[in-house]
Amino acid sequence: MSFSSVKVHYCRYMQDWDKISDRICKNNYVGFDVEYVDKTPATIQLSSPTEAFVLHVFHYKELPKTLVQLLENDGIIKIGVGVKDDLKKIDDKYKTHCQGGLDIGWTAYLIGAVSEYRGIDYLGEKLLGEKKLGGFATWGIGRLEKKQIDYAAKDAWIGVCVAEKIYNESLTTKEKKRCNITDWVKDMAASKIDVLDYCDDEDKGVVTNTVVNENDVQGELRSIRKTKEYLSQLRKEEKAQLKQLEKVSEEKKPKKVDNKKGTKKEKDELVLNIFFDDE
Repeated sequence: MSFSSVKVHYCRYMQDWDKISDRICKNNYVGFDVEYVDKTPATIQLSSPTEAFVLHVFHYKELPKTLVQLLENDGIIKIGVGVKDDLKKIDDKYKTHCQGGLDIGWTAYLIGAVSEYRGIDYLGEKLLGEKKLGGFATWGIGRLEKKQIDYAAKDAWIGVCVAEKIYNESLTTKEKKRCNITDWVKDMAASKIDVLDYCDDEDKGVVTNTVVNENDVQGELRSIRKTKEYLSQLRKEEKAQLKQLEKVSEEKKPKKVDNKKGTKKEKDELVLNIFFDDE
């Protein structure tokens, strides 16, 4: 699926959102992003793989209750890049208690889908083949243009689609049998610290374990991969040891003297022995 086939809803007013909120609030995970005016949330974007919602909260007196419930529900995972920072800014502005964020840039790096921690634009182009739309500076006063709406919606859409692509293509069949994508997304969100926390700890010289519980899904995935690596290394070591044993065994075998192919010295000694035996 490409972004061109996604249905985008622009909710300039609260009543626009209220009419269609049930179409996204029932999801277990959603793409998520925020655009700002002077570090204040101007739009909040939510997306499934087929529908995206751009809420122009700059015009709202308060956040809709259904939106707050979604943001505060840790059972609905909000997927994007730099999610923790976005949720914190919403908390600061609206006195909410947002939770359940998953930094897909961090996840993509740890899983090995990309070689380093990168932003949503890079992930979209690298993993989905979706190029960045033009950027915009103004998100506050007035109605957003269609290009702005699409730009905002696409960032949220990329988040959820990258998560699904990683699950479908970067995990082994055995790993996917252990959990469906909903459980995987939830466990990834629960088991990993945010990239900002990780970097802070790295700067402080603190060794951070990104897995809280080895029994969670990510712990199992790591265990599986470690087991494969261990077995592969063990086989290499066993082969090397076997070759060494064969070499040592070959060296310890008694040498057979072939009269037909013996050395000149061995042949001379044999002739002398025969001569003296005859006497």
